[in-house]
Amino acid sequence: MRVSPVITLGLSVSFGVAAILVARQFTTQKNEQAEAPVELVELEKEVTLPVVVAMENLGRGDVLDAAVLAIEFWPEKELPYGYFASIDDIGSNQFSPRKAMTDIQAGEPLLDSRLSPAGMRPSLAGRLEPGFRAYTISMDDIAGVAGFVLPGDHIDIIYTKDSNRSGRTKTFVSEVLLSNVEVLGLGLNDDLSTDQPSEFHNATLAVSVEDVKRLSVAAETGRLSMALRGTRDKDTAIVVAKAEPVVRPPRRSYTAARTAPKKKFETVQVTLGEATTNYTVPVSPPPQ
Repeated sequence: MRVSPVITLGLSVSFGVAAILVARQFTTQKNEQAEAPVELVELEKEVTLPVVVAMENLGRGDVLDAAVLAIEFWPEKELPYGYFASIDDIGSNQFSPRKAMTDIQAGEPLLDSRLSPAGMRPSLAGRLEPGFRAYTISMDDIAGVAGFVLPGDHIDIIYTKDSNRSGRTKTFVSEVLLSNVEVLGLGLNDDLSTDQPSEFHNATLAVSVEDVKRLSVAAETGRLSMALRGTRDKDTAIVVAKAEPVVRPPRRSYTAARTAPKKKFETVQVTLGEATTNYTVPVSPPPQ
């Protein structure tokens, strides 16, 4: 049976129209995507703040004035504690100058803790906060953390004593006497810029008046040593530890020799020829 030419023609036209519609819809979608607006994302600007820095290398004792200082802008997240936002904030002038207490490199920010108070010389006294005193304690290589403590570090003071001095055993008790204490100097070195460990036999600490009394008594009744704290460790908890008792060697006892009783009579032997005779005679008292 033959298909009518009319039906064949109708189907061809239908397929052609459908193909045109599909092609038009695809082209329209492509144009809409091409004409879509582009969204611009603005990056967040980093906040910067002014900070006073040294224009040249400054040594300990150098006077701070505007000629050696400059203003730079630093990211807010990188600003150190105690920085100055303007040169006037430093408060240094010809009548009451402030001086560097440590070496400061060019480009390094000025910090209040590294400058002497206005009108004062860059001495150790200028670094003491109100109510604090500088107190020196004796140290050996072991008690001083083998010399690895540096000026500006923070330490714990360990106090060790024998709590049973009168007994036969030694009972050592150790406790953290002071916690988070700042080291002002070691030996004759109080330079905060020091980065090389060295041997020392005494340490100068920044402590309160009450802590001075405690350290003075502890130094006479026991042994003091130090434990170096980490820079990120802010805990000041006091931990008390007790060591095992150590048995003392037994004491030697001495008995005084007894004195022999004095004899009242003495036996005297007399020999005449071949005859021997014993005589008992009284003992004469010693001459006065």
